[in-house]
Amino acid sequence: MVESSITSWRPSRLQIIIAACAGGAVLVVLLMVILAATAPATVPRGTTVGGVDIGGLGRDAAVAKVRDEVAKPSAAPMEFAFGDEVFVVKPRKAGVWVNAVDTVEPLLRTSWNPFSRFIGIGGGGEVDPVVVVEEEKFALQMGAFERLVASDVAEPSLDVEGTVISYTPGSQGRTVDEVATRELIIETVSQPRSRRELPVVITEPLVTVENAEAAYAFAQSAVSGPVRVQVEDVKARIPAEAIGDALSFRAVGGDYVPVLDGAILREPIAGDLRAIEQDGEPASIEEQEDGSIVVVAGTSGTGVENEVLASTVLSVLGTDVSEGGKRTVVVPVGQRETGFEGLDIDSLKLQDKLSSFTQKFDYAAYRVTNIGQRSEEHTSELQSPD
Repeated sequence: MVESSITSWRPSRLQIIIAACAGGAVLVVLLMVILAATAPATVPRGTTVGGVDIGGLGRDAAVAKVRDEVAKPSAAPMEFAFGDEVFVVKPRKAGVWVNAVDTVEPLLRTSWNPFSRFIGIGGGGEVDPVVVVEEEKFALQMGAFERLVASDVAEPSLDVEGTVISYTPGSQGRTVDEVATRELIIETVSQPRSRRELPVVITEPLVTVENAEAAYAFAQSAVSGPVRVQVEDVKARIPAEAIGDALSFRAVGGDYVPVLDGAILREPIAGDLRAIEQDGEPASIEEQEDGSIVVVAGTSGTGVENEVLASTVLSVLGTDVSEGGKRTVVVPVGQRETGFEGLDIDSLKLQDKLSSFTQKFDYAAYRVTNIGQRSEEHTSELQSPD
């Protein structure tokens, strides 16, 4: 009889415990993986939409919460102001609304990490709601804004004749800024309600409304009374009517610039100024015996120049004297140019006589006298084309 010396293997207690623990751990991990894989997608923890926390919620729960706490309040009327006017907009009627489904679905996550479901790995943050714009309805709303707000620009007019001022105020042109209004509505539809300024584009007339009003006030002051003029020992008075006739306004850079015609201002005081003025001699043309032409240069006179008179008077026209008070200016005496001093034949480039004419008229003694005097005064005198 042969006896075997081989004995059967039996695990020790420690090995059994280790094997049991390892198997249990594997089983737990497998169960967690299966649980994570089969669990529905959820919104990452810490995610908010318009301040509403939807973190950790599944699709349906998150959609319902966004719809109740974000979308429904966003349907409340919105107010937009322009000046003293307030316009009420109903978002849904304007085709603007929050889409809860489109807001939530991009946020849903399915994680294969078995621990993310329990410890919130991959947290979210603040998310803007998805706002839908139905273009046809929105265009109707923009059209309503435009009808209520829009206006064409109107240019002002200002004219003075004597002491009568004809003034038509201008007005700004207005139109709704559609791009800015669209952005404003989309950005604020889901926010707590407060009155917003309606974006409007303002178009100023060539002369702004403010500057036209200032020019009108200046014109009123200008013709509110006379201006006293002192030239050396001569004292004269320009009446308000002459100031108005001389006054005009030119549109420059968005403003009305006042302009005075010195020649018109001079008319009512011309007689007074003769005492201190001396006329110059205008340039003339003389034909020599050999047929050549010689220009006889003119000489300057002394007195008050129209441009100086105009600028000096203009400096005091902003003072209103309708209720009393005086406006007095001191005007210096200077040279009064004839306009052709120091000329010679070469500078004029005279070459040929272009034409001559004869005026026939029925005889009358006064006509002969008037024409004769005029001819005597201006024979051979140089005249400017303008």
